[in-house]
Amino acid sequence: MMGSDHFVSYFAKSYAQARNHFEQAAQKLGCEITSYRNPARGKDGEPLTTDTCYLGPETPQKCVIVCSGTHGVEGYFGSGCQVTWLQELGKQPLPTGLGILFIHAINPHGFSWSRRVTEDNVDLNRNFINHQAGIYPENHGYEQLAPYAVPSHWEGPQKDQTDQYLLAFAKEHGESQLTQALAGGQYHFPQGLFYGGNRPTWSNQTLLSIASTLPPSVEEVVFIDLHSGFGEYGMAQLFYDPIQEQIERCQIIFDPARDGLDISLPQSSGAYVTPGDTNSALTHHLSNKVVTPVCIECGTVSIPELLNTLRVEASWHIYGNRHSDFAPQIQQAMTRAFYPDDPEWKLDIWKAIQYVIHAAVEAPKFA
Repeated sequence: MMGSDHFVSYFAKSYAQARNHFEQAAQKLGCEITSYRNPARGKDGEPLTTDTCYLGPETPQKCVIVCSGTHGVEGYFGSGCQVTWLQELGKQPLPTGLGILFIHAINPHGFSWSRRVTEDNVDLNRNFINHQAGIYPENHGYEQLAPYAVPSHWEGPQKDQTDQYLLAFAKEHGESQLTQALAGGQYHFPQGLFYGGNRPTWSNQTLLSIASTLPPSVEEVVFIDLHSGFGEYGMAQLFYDPIQEQIERCQIIFDPARDGLDISLPQSSGAYVTPGDTNSALTHHLSNKVVTPVCIECGTVSIPELLNTLRVEASWHIYGNRHSDFAPQIQQAMTRAFYPDDPEWKLDIWKAIQYVIHAAVEAPKFA
């Protein structure tokens, strides 16, 4: 059994270090790494890439895909779990006909800058919409809150005034409606929170491009998207879409009595509902295959603290100087909200992620 110091060493302190850890772990297993270059630059001027590595036969019938960094800063924990699996479990034989594909840092810009969004200020998990149609989901709650969601000052009287407005909204409509309005995704305020964009982002196109590289032999895909920030501290929640066939498969694959892991539909867990996410995107993009997509959320702070952190971060990003003295405080707040500096948290989360990957790998084939 690995020691705690050894385990924690797999979790990086920067995007560049995380990428290096991932490359070293993949190379140690003799895996070929495929890199996709993002046009932007990182916080320290470093090049940004999404990297993949694949283990398994050349013509698998089933593929498990594990994706990290959909929400940039959440890539810290996701990368650490991917690297831990490669280092500690990568040499174990896989079931016949099965391959596993790791997608590292699908949103490398957000990862490097400790932001949740892409270089376009777009929430990738709201971006998988039919942009050509030009018809976007409405979020009337956010329209009402937009002037107060991202304050022009991240502290002081103006920030206090916006806080009071949000509290009044919650008192009138309920906390859950406030959360849904702010976090459910919106498509009309490009500098606002949870903006879904008006065109496919680089990360959107890259994820679908990677999915298109699956061999024609693949008949079934289990897609595991790693997230943090929502839920009880140290607990993992596994969400699946309300599609009957996918629900039935998830109930077979994953044990609902598993300690440290809550398995449910988002609507039944108090989570906000979002359009344009990676799960629905992969289901649609790989419509000729049996796709079982799941999202894992790993709990950190309360929803009010999480939303306040995102409001302050967005305010600072829009109105402040990203290289100012205030920058380290913002980065610390973001990492606290999405990547706690707590070895026990990392270990608890890793145990849940390890189980989910193992269950997906060992599950019976449905195609």
